[in-house]
Parts: sequence; structure tokens; C-alpha cells
Amino acid sequence: MPAGAQGLFTAYDDAFSARIASPADNGTLAQFVTVAVNAGQYDQAISSIEQYLIQYPRDARARLAASRLYYHVGSYELARRQVQYGIEVGGLTAGEQQEAVRLLGRIDRALRGVTWELALTGGVLSAFTNFAPGGAQDEESFVSPYG
Repeated sequence: MPAGAQGLFTAYDDAFSARIASPADNGTLAQFVTVAVNAGQYDQAISSIEQYLIQYPRDARARLAASRLYYHVGSYELARRQVQYGIEVGGLTAGEQQEAVRLLGRIDRALRGVTWELALTGGVLSAFTNFAPGGAQDEESFVSPYG
């Protein structure tokens, strides 16, 4: 195992132990979530925040953190619910409020997706002309495809 990865797992184990020892400590939660995200353990970070939100449902900062995580893993509906509730609950700083509004905009754009419209037109131009003097039937046809 590379030295950097070994240090990361040690940090994760330490943060996990601290999280278990102090489940209601917001600072410990934030530290564990940060380490879990850095270790690629998004499911652990999300479940920790959700567990915390069961006990403290009106913690707007935790709702914002949950929204960021759900957005990161592509669960846009859950991200939108979390950020909207966090905004409604209040208690976010002005910077966090702005971040929440920007995140909500990114979530809405992700949910709308991309719509493409392409219109194609094609056909064949055909003309008939009669150039014969005196009304004789001399046909000249012109055919040209277009698109």
C-alpha cells in the first residue's frame, strides 16, 4: 500500500473512532465527513450525516453538507430536498446561504438535463420545361436533391 494511502486510512480510522466516541459533536462529524470524502467513502459520509440529522433535523449546516454529498454522487432529488430544507430552517451564514442558493441552481440544471433539437429538411427539386417552338412536346427535366 502506498505511503499516502496508508496515512489516509489511518486518518479515516482515527476520524471514525472519534465519530463513534462523540456522535453528537458537530465538529467531529465535520472532520469525519471530510476524511471520509477524501478517502472516497461517500456512503459513510452520507450515512453519518443522515444519522446526525435524525437527532438534529433543524441543523441547516448539516443539511447543506448532506446536499453537497448527494449532489456529488448524483442523487439530485435528495440534494434538492436537503438544501431547500436547510434554507427554510435558517441559521446559515450569509456565505453559506449564497452557497446553498448556487447549489440549488446547479441541482436544478442537473435535473433539467440537456435537451437537443435538430431539424433536418430534405427533398428533390424537379422542374419540367418545354422549349420546342410551335408547341411541340420536347421535354427537358431538371432534378436536383437538396438538404
